[in-house]
Amino acid sequence: MDKEQMKFNKEVGMRIRDHREFLHYTREQLAEKSDISTQFLADIEIGRKSMTAKTLRNISRALSLSADYILGETLGKTDAAYETEQLILLLEGFTPYQKECAIEILKAYAKALSHTEKK
Repeated sequence: MDKEQMKFNKEVGMRIRDHREFLHYTREQLAEKSDISTQFLADIEIGRKSMTAKTLRNISRALSLSADYILGETLGKTDAAYETEQLILLLEGFTPYQKECAIEILKAYAKALSHTEKK
């Protein structure tokens, strides 16, 4: 494997690991959801191995991420769909009341930001 491929694999693996940890999944949980071995997932996450399109699809579905994001084709921090996806994932475990509170907090935060930008 050449250096460019190794760098690419490490970047892909880092995005997978970061999002797995964000979701509080263990490596075992994600491997099971993705229908791969825990060792193979570890190898992907550290960039030692690349994966097939089928494995990419399975990991993408298990993490609720686009394959484009995993491959680095979209910038997660500036991609509106990715940001929306992250908010939805955060809210999924909330009760209806907690969701209402979170929305009110976000509205107040957005309003405060808009006032500071005007200054």
